[in-house]
Amino acid sequence: MILACVPLCYIIVCPIAGKLLDKYSAKTMLLISTGMLAVVTFLSAALGHVTSNTWFVVLIVLLRLIQGANGGVIDVIAFAITAKIYPNNIALTTSIIETSLNLAVAFSPFLGGVFYEAGGFYLSFVVTACAVTVVMIGTFFGVTNVDTKRDSAGGNLFSVLKEVTVWFPAWHSAACMILFNFYIPILSHMCW
Repeated sequence: MILACVPLCYIIVCPIAGKLLDKYSAKTMLLISTGMLAVVTFLSAALGHVTSNTWFVVLIVLLRLIQGANGGVIDVIAFAITAKIYPNNIALTTSIIETSLNLAVAFSPFLGGVFYEAGGFYLSFVVTACAVTVVMIGTFFGVTNVDTKRDSAGGNLFSVLKEVTVWFPAWHSAACMILFNFYIPILSHMCW
């Protein structure tokens, strides 16, 4: 149940986020979603102090639902930003984001386990929340207004990789996946 919260929210939120992007700035939505993700991640760190198993499960499900909703928004924005910047290179920019996502899925259980072993439940989430906050600050200063259409000749992989605004959405997506998969080793002793 705890792990299913994120995909469930993605299913619900992604279509809504796509519609909201027609109405609101992608950068603003990205900053709000990333900020909420950082706050919820800091709150997740406090769950280690919850002594009641019932309250722990209720709170973690609630926090996971909020994380999933924000992750869905962030992923939609990541794809939308790169498609707007490189309309002639959508496949290449999509592959960059997908690579980031899958690297995160592959390594986040390991990273979650390392942080959990080093400092327990608390450290795992504080480190992640700090990383998400750093990415949010980088987005504030590094992502330009991507809501206006830009003419682009496309370019090759290296020209796309040089564009900072492509990396911020890709790393947002990766940070979401890392955060979501941190729970696997951290919760294993509580769920089995």
